[in-house]
Amino acid sequence: MPASLLTLDGPDAAAFAQAQFSSDVSGLAPGQWQWSAWLDAKGRCRAFLQLARPATDRFTALLRGGDAAAMAEDLKRFVFRAKVRIVCTGDMTVIDGPALADGFITVDEDAGITYGGGTRSWRVVNTASTHAGDHATRDWIDRDIDAGFAWIPDAAIGELLPQSLSFERLGAVNFNKGCFPGQEIVARMHYRGAGKQRLHTARFDIIASPGATLRRNSAAIGMVLNAHAFDGATKALVILNDVILDDERTGAFDVQGMQTSLVSLHMWPH
Repeated sequence: MPASLLTLDGPDAAAFAQAQFSSDVSGLAPGQWQWSAWLDAKGRCRAFLQLARPATDRFTALLRGGDAAAMAEDLKRFVFRAKVRIVCTGDMTVIDGPALADGFITVDEDAGITYGGGTRSWRVVNTASTHAGDHATRDWIDRDIDAGFAWIPDAAIGELLPQSLSFERLGAVNFNKGCFPGQEIVARMHYRGAGKQRLHTARFDIIASPGATLRRNSAAIGMVLNAHAFDGATKALVILNDVILDDERTGAFDVQGMQTSLVSLHMWPH
């Protein structure tokens, strides 16, 4: 899976990350990682992050979709006088990592950075590395779908609210930490119980690609996020408008010009 990393480095890196990202960065200890996000002023997700803290004044974020170079340039507009350096690293890939306690990281110049998830760990390495060769396994893609961990396709960047992506469940949004971009809108939705879309782990009887729009009667009612194709079918994380599925959590949709039946295996909370 192609990926990119964003690094914040310097004496003000923690304060800068706390002001920009939606999680409580102040509670992240060196050697650990947490789910986080960067939202726009309307509360929509510009980047979904696995935010690690390799050292007190250094943060490294794995972008789960999106372009780290573009994000770095956008973030630099908010640096002002803060002592923080923002660097992106492209040409990375994610492979299965060794077992590592959930929420912890290991950093190795040769083996890359590993984000621990217990038996579900992610290792981020340079694409040219021998660790990223054909022998490397990528079972994490299937596990992420089962666990409701979104990987956001380009078509969904800047379109989805944290509630739609089940960020509150992951602790990627914290409403008690102070201001961050989009906080007022997402907090209002949180306290009023608003939200018209929901994240599902689902199965199709066709092969569907990330970013594909789900339609019914020509109306767009959802989108495919991460997807794993097998035997002519697809298991995926999808965003669906509420009350679209019947009582059995199934429904017929048009995906990429093909009619298909979707079965929701799990519906994730806002």
